[in-house]
Amino acid sequence: GGSGRTSRSADLDRSIRAPKDACDSFHERSGYAPEHVKCPQRERPPTMTTATSKSKVLRGSAAVSAVAVLAALAVAFVLAGTDGLSGAAIGSIPTVVVLAVGSWAMFWIAAKSPAMSLPAAVGVFTLSGMVLFVVLLVVSHTGGEAVVRPAAFSVMALTIAWTTTFAFLVRRERIPLFDLPGADS
Repeated sequence: GGSGRTSRSADLDRSIRAPKDACDSFHERSGYAPEHVKCPQRERPPTMTTATSKSKVLRGSAAVSAVAVLAALAVAFVLAGTDGLSGAAIGSIPTVVVLAVGSWAMFWIAAKSPAMSLPAAVGVFTLSGMVLFVVLLVVSHTGGEAVVRPAAFSVMALTIAWTTTFAFLVRRERIPLFDLPGADS
């Protein structure tokens, strides 16, 4: 009984193992492949770089941010009335647009040129910050205190909500920060 079970488990190990690796090649070339020798299995996470995974990340980040927008609008309205509501809306809309476009741009750039991912990320981050700074600057010159604070609060809250959700979903979907050409072979 024991050797039959070992043979079946060895066949099962071979059937679920990754494609031929160095250990298999060694045993194949040497002609020495005793059944009791177990080669370390080469485990690679499944490749999840499809457009579907990326759109899941963008949709998930947008959904959490939508909840954060509603919360920011409600809090601003309760604390500062209609001025607070308009300030939160003025801060929320450009923040969601900037973060969504920036995230989409990063996925697009990473797919086209992985080597440009880091410089592009720095550029997108800087441009996003500048756009939101200009929005808050305009609001501070045109709106009163009751508009500026909710706008600034909503920018911060949405940036935290989007960025945290985005990072969590990228990790969960196993989207690599960059792909090396030929890494799948």
